[in-house]
Amino acid sequence: MRAHVPKETAYDTEVKRIKEAVQLLKTLNNPNVKQYARDHQLPYQRLLRAFHGGHNQKTRPQGNQKLTEEQDLALLRYCDAIDDISFGLHQTLVTQQANALLAEVHHSQGPLLTVGKQWVKRWLQSKLQYQRVKVKPIEVAQKLAQQPEGICA
Repeated sequence: MRAHVPKETAYDTEVKRIKEAVQLLKTLNNPNVKQYARDHQLPYQRLLRAFHGGHNQKTRPQGNQKLTEEQDLALLRYCDAIDDISFGLHQTLVTQQANALLAEVHHSQGPLLTVGKQWVKRWLQSKLQYQRVKVKPIEVAQKLAQQPEGICA
């Protein structure tokens, strides 16, 4: 079976052209970015943003990050510890711990930051080492066999 190689989109080729244009424009003394964009049929605003060192869709930083990298690492370690003792990782546990981490660094000015309802679901999906496992209930015969009376008998 062959590996899937993604096709280059029109946006990708345009980003390459903009990157090449920026390299050329940086070598010039007093470049006219607008004229260059018009002559080479490139989007002016994207070219100008790239010329000034800005980001594009593929390179921009992720937005709306509630936790810092250190807090994220602490939450990962907490989840690993819960998983190591085979307690079972629940979304409520992760939510409580994330809110505790945010409250720990909260200063008196401004409202207390908390994570939203869907934040934990998205956070767990972004961490590939955690997968959702649906637990089946224990049958009655197994429950009775685990009772102290059933074991002693």
